Amino acid sequence: MFERFLFTSKSSDKTDGTKRHSIRTSRTSTPVNRILFLQKTIGNKAIQRLLNSSTEQKARNNQTTISRSISEETAEELRTRDYRGCNAVQDFHVDFARMRAPRWITSTISALEDHLNNPREIITVIESTLNRFFHPPPAPRGRIAGRHDPETLSIIIRRLRRMRQAIENPRLFRCVTRQTCGRENSDHDPNAYAYAGQGTRISICPAFFELGLNDQLSTIIHESAHHIGLMRNVIPRDEVINLPLNRAMNNAESYALLVTEYFTGPPAPPVPAPPVPLTTNWSIAYMSSQVMFNQPLNELCYEGQGQRHYLSEVRRSIEAPFPSVQPIRFRGQVRFYTDTTDMPMPQNYTLPEVRTQILFIPSDESQNATALYEHRDLHPGYLGPELPLLVDFSPNFDFTISQNGTVRFTFWMSDANEPFIAMYDDTIFVRPDNDI
Repeated sequence: MFERFLFTSKSSDKTDGTKRHSIRTSRTSTPVNRILFLQKTIGNKAIQRLLNSSTEQKARNNQTTISRSISEETAEELRTRDYRGCNAVQDFHVDFARMRAPRWITSTISALEDHLNNPREIITVIESTLNRFFHPPPAPRGRIAGRHDPETLSIIIRRLRRMRQAIENPRLFRCVTRQTCGRENSDHDPNAYAYAGQGTRISICPAFFELGLNDQLSTIIHESAHHIGLMRNVIPRDEVINLPLNRAMNNAESYALLVTEYFTGPPAPPVPAPPVPLTTNWSIAYMSSQVMFNQPLNELCYEGQGQRHYLSEVRRSIEAPFPSVQPIRFRGQVRFYTDTTDMPMPQNYTLPEVRTQILFIPSDESQNATALYEHRDLHPGYLGPELPLLVDFSPNFDFTISQNGTVRFTFWMSDANEPFIAMYDDTIFVRPDNDI
């Protein structure tokens, strides 16, 4: 049986042939965002070719999809593969989505494997996303509630790997005409986006090319789940969230939403009339604390948005050349972020406070720790999407260590409703006295 998408009818709990009702809002739907999105993925030179072609004029006409902005000549130059039944423009978009979707799935698999192998006491971004679409069973007495057993996680990971493997096979994809689409999909709807059955090709319909880029990727991920045999087809997000675990495990859209929302974040909540705390109504998945070290290493470090990179991961100890006594200078800048370009913070939201603390703890236990850089801003300023918050203290730090000991870097955002939101907490051993 084939399955297909349609955005005008309600979804039911059938195992195949049901219609798609809800469509995600594409975050790349405006001409500017589409150009920025392509710039990040196919490069500045390709963008320049697009702008030199008819794309520029079509962008001025505010076309609704990037598909309509790419000329045949440009698509012919940018595409890397011919797909059965596809013209040059369709080749470009199918190839673009097919090459990007495995990266989204790989990111989710890596996070799930880390969660499986290194369980944490706190609920991480991947676990929060997982629990949203795959409800964990009740916890036994004495254990943290809402935790999946390793077997369930392993099943989800194995299925995601099979989905990724399917998408990576270009021979599984083909383009069909509107007439063929309406004839072959189980609901006989020519306005379907795509359809697939267990072990069948993934057929791309003309309506697919009217979607935004994120929706094209999530559609391919959804169809790959059908290809490996996950034939339940509950589509609307509100209904997917309410599925019990046994049904979600075989529901294609549950896997598509898990991958999509882990990679891009959940949909933005509606903007309330009065200001409300940011952490109550806005996802902490977009927040991060970042520090750019210029000395003693040139390294960008961060924690937040489901990722982290510590200075100690690059070098655990900073020492003077042996044998010598040489002060060690630390210089850099601290930044705090609350959103991304693709998901700007809604208006009328209050920001969390930000704090910084750099402590030096001497190796000599008779000496006290010293605060080298300690600041707090209860009301930072918001400048714009993916721009650092404006703080009322200098974000730059510059100090020199002359004694052996440890330096602890802690930068975090906090709110009355949360112990912390985004935290960077790292410790470096320093040894300026490295003499014999």
